[in-house]
Amino acid sequence: MALGAILLVVVGGAGGFLIGKGSSAADTDSAAATSSATTSATPTVYDIPITPDDFRMNIEVLEKKCFGSAGCVVEFSVRPTLLTSSKYVEGRRFRVVYEILGTDDEMTDYFTLSGTDLSIDDSLRAQTDSSDSEITANVIKVTEE
Repeated sequence: MALGAILLVVVGGAGGFLIGKGSSAADTDSAAATSSATTSATPTVYDIPITPDDFRMNIEVLEKKCFGSAGCVVEFSVRPTLLTSSKYVEGRRFRVVYEILGTDDEMTDYFTLSGTDLSIDDSLRAQTDSSDSEITANVIKVTEE
């Protein structure tokens, strides 16, 4: 019972402190409602993730040398295109990992996207089975740095 009386005094004292400062239950409820309204604001660009689906990868063949049944050596460039609005990448930096398909050996490479500035190898070289082989590229991972 003594513990209950102490709690009542402590709780009553805290309530008296709030009332003494000019606060009331209505003020507290109003402040809580305002606080929850401000925390559910619209997302910023930093809240919007950039994913592999936000890129299209094009291949530009720069040079192709074929050797009959031995296949071809192809020099090519990968040309990424950002499909989402550039406003979502402004002020942000990403490492974009992609795979190259259609070559004799599996290839994985990356480029960096800093805002709208792109840094990528100018040209790559690979061997293909034949002159009919089509080289393609797909983004497999996007990491914000």
